[in-house]
Amino acid sequence: MISAAMDLLLAGLLLAGLVVGIRLEKRLRILHSSHTSFAAAVAELNQAVARAEEGLIALKAATNEAQTLLVDRVHDARSAAAKLDEKLAGAETAAQKLESRMASAAQVRPVPRAPEPRVGEPRPIEQRLAAFAQAAPAERDAEPLVLNPRLQVRSRARIDDELFDAPAGRVAAAGGRR
Repeated sequence: MISAAMDLLLAGLLLAGLVVGIRLEKRLRILHSSHTSFAAAVAELNQAVARAEEGLIALKAATNEAQTLLVDRVHDARSAAAKLDEKLAGAETAAQKLESRMASAAQVRPVPRAPEPRVGEPRPIEQRLAAFAQAAPAERDAEPLVLNPRLQVRSRARIDDELFDAPAGRVAAAGGRR
């Protein structure tokens, strides 16, 4: 009887060990599957870290390039601003000169303009031309026709007169006319 009780006790302990073993085996399978998924997650994380490092390297290179480009543009902008300041200063001095000239011109007495002829009246130039045409040849030679007194030449070369004057013998033969 003792041996049967011991056998029964031993069988109960074996059954308990078998149940604990089955539970432990289930937990180990779950742990193993989670370990596999954890390893896959770690591998994906490593790949993401590698891509992030590559991106950081590219970003650093792009940042350095942008910094160089920006420094060049800032330098160009400063030189352009300096040139614009020079041009502006030149324009301001030119404007001041122009204003002073305009002020001095305003102080100078303006030249009076000839009154505009009425409709149908001959203009002063036309009057001079008509008077010159009606004048006798001797009067024409004595006083040259001057249409605009401001444009009159003060001195003339005698060479022109010598070139176009007729020889003395021809003048007498032509009756004193030129």
